Amino acid sequence: MSREMQLFKLCKGAFGQARSFHVAAVTNAAAAEPQPATRLKTFSIYRWNPDEPDKKPYMQDYPVDLNACGPMVLDALIKIKNEVDPTLTFRRSCREGICGSCAMNIGGVNTLACISKIDTNTGKSTKIYPLPHMYVVKDLVPDMNNFYKQYKSIEPWLQRSDDGKKNLARCNSCCKALRTGRSWMDCTNAFYVLAVLPLVQAIGGMAINI
Repeated sequence: MSREMQLFKLCKGAFGQARSFHVAAVTNAAAAEPQPATRLKTFSIYRWNPDEPDKKPYMQDYPVDLNACGPMVLDALIKIKNEVDPTLTFRRSCREGICGSCAMNIGGVNTLACISKIDTNTGKSTKIYPLPHMYVVKDLVPDMNNFYKQYKSIEPWLQRSDDGKKNLARCNSCCKALRTGRSWMDCTNAFYVLAVLPLVQAIGGMAINI
């Protein structure tokens, strides 16, 4: 029994040494691999804090290593907030280009940060502002109260005209109307569309792309 125990300890020691050699080899190989050069991209972001009324709005620069960041502007904003400056304020929600919460002006274009790819040209900074033509709550957050008031005033939902009385024929017609109007009901209400309304009105209501 003692001999078997000796053999067991001997094998265990040999396996332990082999494992140590393997780990050391892998570690040395990883250290010997050339590390990718740091790609620092500067994001110049609009800052304004209502709690500091004597301080005017200003632009603040944040360098971000693109090798350690996701491909979208929203990824960079989240990285800045989590790792650099927790006071940076912006809206975000679905991250799928649907809700419109992260609408802002990026590089002079009104768009969504979650679907806006980062310009990989590290020699040029990306400027980020809140939506134009709107009041600012803080930093990149626009005030949406006026939008909600206007949205509620037009009552954009299906309404009955029979005082709630049951009418099968009318209900059937409503269902047909619902199917017909499905395209415009699929609108995601992406808030950044509001930013171009003053410009559209100024040129006679002609639809344009910004």
